[in-house]
Amino acid sequence: MRLSLGARLESELSLTRVIRQLSNENYFEWVTVIEAALEARERFTMIELGAGRAGGLSMGAFAVRQTSGVPLMLVGVESEPRHCAWMKQHFADNAIKRRERNLLRAAAAAAGGHVWFRVVTQLRQIRTATT
Repeated sequence: MRLSLGARLESELSLTRVIRQLSNENYFEWVTVIEAALEARERFTMIELGAGRAGGLSMGAFAVRQTSGVPLMLVGVESEPRHCAWMKQHFADNAIKRRERNLLRAAAAAAGGHVWFRVVTQLRQIRTATT
């Protein structure tokens, strides 16, 4: 089973079934998130820097819903504008409420201030830059 952007994490999926079917590089990430969800007592907070489409954050929400059911707060930090839009859509597709998330369009850096961040607007530019 592959959970992809736009795929709704249905509540009838059991954690056992998901873990059993994961046989890729995400296995250890899933186990870590599930352990954190199991240990959450009053609240589950997850922060992802360079969140991309927020797949990891959605994974956290899914794990909490299947285990402890405590209130959650997901914080996604992403500087690429398209990825921010995808993150919002991903949360909407997976029924993650606005009060359960905080999405920040920002770059993560070692110190405060401003950083340069190149945004490629067309695939042609990517090909040119890599050849």
